[in-house]
Amino acid sequence: PDTPNTASDYTPRRIPHLGHAILFISFAGLVLLMSQATLLGFFTIHSAQKVAAAVQQPKLLIAAMAVTYITTLVVSWFFFPLLWHRSFPEGLEWNFTAARRNALKLIGVGLVMGWTVQAISSLIPMPKSIPMDSFFHTPSDVWIVTLFGTLLAPLFEEICFRGFLLPAFAIAYDWL
Repeated sequence: PDTPNTASDYTPRRIPHLGHAILFISFAGLVLLMSQATLLGFFTIHSAQKVAAAVQQPKLLIAAMAVTYITTLVVSWFFFPLLWHRSFPEGLEWNFTAARRNALKLIGVGLVMGWTVQAISSLIPMPKSIPMDSFFHTPSDVWIVTLFGTLLAPLFEEICFRGFLLPAFAIAYDWL
């Protein structure tokens, strides 16, 4: 009675598809807009000059992004398994054993790539001042940017791009 009718019935349903990716990115964008508006509303008086000054504050910008990333990941952790009928890590096909097995190789490759980029960038002339300089005025700003940029941002980006977009486009390509 429960025997599959065709060979395609044996293949597991591929997820996340393009609709899931669009839902994930749309939710993240909505939360980002809401968090920025909320933080700007809390920390500024509604004058154009104070809003413009607050938008340049690294702590507010990173706080808005951190709230967005954490909220999106927590909601996704509970919401998408309801659509997928499997856990979030299984849906994204995380393979922790392969990551542990290859950790030293991956860290080594990452270090070599980082040094290579640093060597190449030393050959390229840099402007005297860039907008990112405002993120490094105080030691606390440096620590916040460093922690955010090495822990939370890469996790979110990997889930967004490798977890949602890459499989979605692969499924779309298969369909075409």
